Order: sequence, then C-alpha cells, then structure tokens
Amino acid sequence: MQNYKIIQVQKVESFLKEFFIMLGVPEEDSHFCSEALLSADLQGFDSHGMDLLRTYYDKVKEGVKFPNRKWQILKETETTATIDGRYGMGQIISHKAMDLAVKKARKSGLGAVAVRNSNHLGIAGYYTNIATKENMIGWVFSNAAPAIAPTYGVDPLLGTNPLAFGAPTNLGFPFIIDFAISIVRKNDIDRRAKRGEPMKEGWAIDQNGNSYTDGLKLRDDVKAGRASLLPFGAHRGYGLATLVEVLCASLQGGAYMQDLHKINQDGKPISHGFGHFFLAINIESFIDVNTFKNIITDIMRKLQSSRKIPGYDRIYIAGEKENETQKIRLENGIPVKMSTIKALREINNAKLSTRIDELIKT
Repeated sequence: MQNYKIIQVQKVESFLKEFFIMLGVPEEDSHFCSEALLSADLQGFDSHGMDLLRTYYDKVKEGVKFPNRKWQILKETETTATIDGRYGMGQIISHKAMDLAVKKARKSGLGAVAVRNSNHLGIAGYYTNIATKENMIGWVFSNAAPAIAPTYGVDPLLGTNPLAFGAPTNLGFPFIIDFAISIVRKNDIDRRAKRGEPMKEGWAIDQNGNSYTDGLKLRDDVKAGRASLLPFGAHRGYGLATLVEVLCASLQGGAYMQDLHKINQDGKPISHGFGHFFLAINIESFIDVNTFKNIITDIMRKLQSSRKIPGYDRIYIAGEKENETQKIRLENGIPVKMSTIKALREINNAKLSTRIDELIKT
C-alpha cells in the first residue's frame, strides 16, 4: 500500500487557502500562506508544504502564532524599513516584507527590510523569487531556535539559520540557492528516525563533544542542551550562522539565540519571535538587465557543460532540479503523505474533515 496519494495541484491549492482561512487568517491574506506552502510542495520541499499544516494549527491553538495580526512599521527610509511582525504568520510578514524591499529597490536601487517578532517563514528561496520575477536579485535570511554549537563548543546556541539568494537568468528558471547551516536539517533527521534509520556520525554531538546519533531524542535533547547539531564546513559554517543571527536580530532589535526557545516557566510554549532580513537589488541600477542575464546564463551553461566525474552524466545548477520537479508535479499532481492526511483528520473539525474527504477523492 502506498504511503502517499497523488492529488491535483488545483485541489491542493484550494484546500490550503481554505485551511488558512479556517485557521483565522484574513481571506485577503490567505493566499500568501497557501502559495508559499504550495510552492514548497511543487518543488519537492515536502517538509515545508502540507506537512506543516498540523504544526501550524497546533501553534495557533497554543497562542504561539496569531493569524490575523497586522505588522507595524517601526522605522522607514527610502531604502530601508524595520518591521515588528507582532507574532503574525511568517509567510504573510515575509511576502509583504520582500514586496516592500522590491518597491524600494525599484525606486532607489536597493531595498532592505529587517523584521522582528515573526514566525516560521517556510522555504526562504520562495521569497527571493519575488525579486527575481521583477528582474532583481533577492537575499533572504532568517534566524531560528538554537540548535548549532559554536566551533569547539557543546552548547546549542545558534539556529540552523537558513539563507537564500536568487537571481534572474535566461534559462527559464532563476538561479536560487536556499540552505540551512547545519550539516543536515532537523526535519530530515526526524524522517530518518521514523523509518528506524540512525543519524550519521558527525551530524551532531552530545554535551561532552562525542558523536550523537539518536534521532528520536534529538529535538528534546537539543532543547535541553544535551545535544547540538554541527554546522557544515566547521568554523566556516559557524561564522555563517553567526552572520545570519546578526542580520536577523541586531538590525531590528529582535530576539536571538536562547531567547528564541520561548518556553514559559510553566513549560508552555510562547511565540518564538524569529527575525528575518530581506534585501532586493535592482540590477538596472548597475547594468542593463539583459547584459546581466546573458553573463549569469553563460556562467551556468559553462558549469553544466564542464567535464563530469565517471559515472555521472549531468551537472546541475542551483534551482534546476526544483524547476524540473515543479514541471512534473504541475502536470501529474503532488504526492501528499497519508500520515499528513491522518494528522489533519485528528483535528476535531467537521468542516475540515469534509474538505479532506473532497481533497483525497479520486
């Protein structure tokens, strides 16, 4: 028996929008949330698509996320803005923040927006694409709950702190890099643990600096300071994670490091207050867009056509696999795990149950 069901894109899109409206997101803002999660599912980032719905539901009910909160502009210039997200939905805050950065870049060449008191934004690369569609370069940074230890340290102090860069090309898709700083993502460890697969040596350490491989206990042990993930590239990744933490806390006066655990004294969770930083660069302010696209496309094609290691017949560039996955899923549908459907069914809501039945109906 398959552990997933293929569902047509239009049905998933409609379900996502209705889900967020049910959750309390204003109808005029619901598409920001639904489109971000749909984009993740289309590109193959399944852990950041429909898989997140039950978690988001729980966070709203716990009072960690506030689906109808409006942000507040704390400070603004022609090229910059500082935003307080007031613990609203990360997708709404992030989409509007990049929109604002693009608007400023269109007028002044550069646009930078610093955000505090936000929530999980999903895949960072989604927001760079807002800039690339306007023939601009986009940068996105976000801090996260502490999980990574500094080099030669054992305490989980820095988040996995994702960052993304996007630029337009002539290839039919933008060049987008999007990654977290840890060697492996916590979601990947969770999936391996559920399948009974251990973590690999060198992914994490315990409080004595020894290798840690218990994926089932990882999240709890990281929260308790008994384990830490390791950054890729050793001290280089540590430096990069610190850079993201600075951009996502210092410029906006936001929470950072252990303050992002956000657990009350009674053990109940409260809003994380994640910080983000968005940068849009108007290419036209530097050079003709077509010239830029011709050069970046030539770079990509030379990489693709370079000599291969024996046994490999193809070299990919960032964004290429995701673009191909999206084409396939747009035509054939999105694989939705039955465990995701089961988790949503466990929510005691008659209207939601009806919509789930409609969603999985062939």
